[in-house]
Amino acid sequence: MWRGLAAPAGTPPEVIATLEEAARKAAESPEFRKAANDIGFEIDFADHEAFGQLIARDDAMIARMMEELGLKKQ
Repeated sequence: MWRGLAAPAGTPPEVIATLEEAARKAAESPEFRKAANDIGFEIDFADHEAFGQLIARDDAMIARMMEELGLKKQ
């Protein structure tokens, strides 16, 4: 299971960079790490490019699985 932030298409790169750095700092903070550990979450921070690739890969895999199971909406 993954979690992340999203911004509208066309968001200026400097805004993306600011959000990404804030998220990185939060994810690396001792308080966040402890809270994540307490509920059994493992932190694996990804920058916006890597996270976008992960979402695209998961979307494609789920679409294939749904089609194979006959669940794809016609």
